[in-house]
Order: sequence, then structure tokens, then C-alpha cells
Amino acid sequence: MAGQAMARARSLTEFQEAFPDEATCAAFLFEQRWPGGFVCPGCGKGRAAALTSRAYTYECSDCGRQTSITAGTALHHTKLPLTALFWAAHLMSTHSNGMSARQLEDQLGLTYRTAWLLTQKLRRSMVDPDRAPLEGVVEVDQAEIPFRAGDTFFDPGNAGKILIAGTVEVIDRDPGQAKPRRKGAKYLDTLSGRIRLAMIADNSVASIEAFVRANVKPGTTLLTDGHAAYLIISAVRRAVNKKGAALR
Repeated sequence: MAGQAMARARSLTEFQEAFPDEATCAAFLFEQRWPGGFVCPGCGKGRAAALTSRAYTYECSDCGRQTSITAGTALHHTKLPLTALFWAAHLMSTHSNGMSARQLEDQLGLTYRTAWLLTQKLRRSMVDPDRAPLEGVVEVDQAEIPFRAGDTFFDPGNAGKILIAGTVEVIDRDPGQAKPRRKGAKYLDTLSGRIRLAMIADNSVASIEAFVRANVKPGTTLLTDGHAAYLIISAVRRAVNKKGAALR
């Protein structure tokens, strides 16, 4: 019943009506973890008792192992009520433009630190661990984003910087697929495909190479700005700069 309510709910108000209290949220998590009834992850037996000393935790009657219904999820090891966690997950997953920690703070009445930590957990949990790496033709670049906190917002000279690396698949508008072209070819009538973004420690060859290897399939054609990192990535077939000249 709760699963059907989650599927139907669209606005935050509707979602809050579907999950109004701790008991409803806990029941939903139990159903998702053990749809056929409790199964101990240690011994595989099905007898357990709910602990009164630890919220949402069951103790196996056979081996004594204790298992929380939030174990292995972004909701684990937090002091927030389940309702706040559920509502935060709903906001994060339904806003097409994303949800910042500041917005989550305002929407749910959290402290900024709590909202920030929660957004980090939820964003990591939304990443598909089995997603396929980018392939075909992929453009790679780096960017610096000013990072200002406190009074430094009014003093650009003292602002720090965050380094971001990004990749995007280059899709031919016709026939709608990413396909490497011959040396020197231009990529003009194209669309953007899948993307990958990550913060990198520095602008070094090691950092950029690690990012590319983690997100791009071997044999892919890279469109780059000629940074030295792209010259030594042996896992890719070739790399070309934005003018189409081969990098050696």
C-alpha cells in the first residue's frame, strides 16, 4: 500500500500525506527490505524480535544478529526522523533542476550542516553503480569555480577555487548516435548525450587521467583542449583536439 502511495504521490503535500509518521515510513522500509517477511542476513532464518532499545532494529532469534531496516541505505546512522529523510529524498528526486542544501534547509527546517550532509548522502545513493561508461566521441574539459565562504564572498581576491572535470558524449544529430569520425573531421551538427562531472584534487595529469579512466570506455575518441594528461592515456584509441588535429 505504501509503495503504491509512493508511486502516485507527486507534490510534497501528497507525499507527506502518504508518509505522515515514523510508523508508516518504517513499515515501508521493512516491506522493501523483506517483502516476504524478515530474513536474517547472517543465518538466513526468519524469526526475529523488534528491539525496544534501538529504533527500527530487529534481533534474529536464532543467531542473535541485529539488523536495522535502514542498514545499507543513505538513511542509516542519522538522528533525523524517518519522515524528514523520506521527504528530503522525495524533494531531491523530483526537482528537475536539483535541490541544493540551502533549499532543503528552508523546506524541511534543518540546519545547513545537516541539510548539506543529507544532500551528499542522497546524491551518492542516486548514482547507478552499474551505469555504462561514456563511449563513441566524448568531449573532456576542466573548469575552475570560485569558492567563497563567510566574509570572503566580498573579497574575490581571497576566494578559493574548486576544480571540476566534465565529460559529455557528442551525438550526431543524424543518425542520433555517437560515432568517431576520420582524422580532421568537424563535429558541427551535434547534440549532447550523457555527461559525467566530478571534483578533482588538482589540474595534474594524474587527477585528470584518473577521472577519464573512471568515466570513459577504452577505445573512445576524446575531444580535448590538448592538456598533457590526454597524451598519456593509453586506454583510449586516440585523442584529438577541438580543431580536429591528432594528438601524438
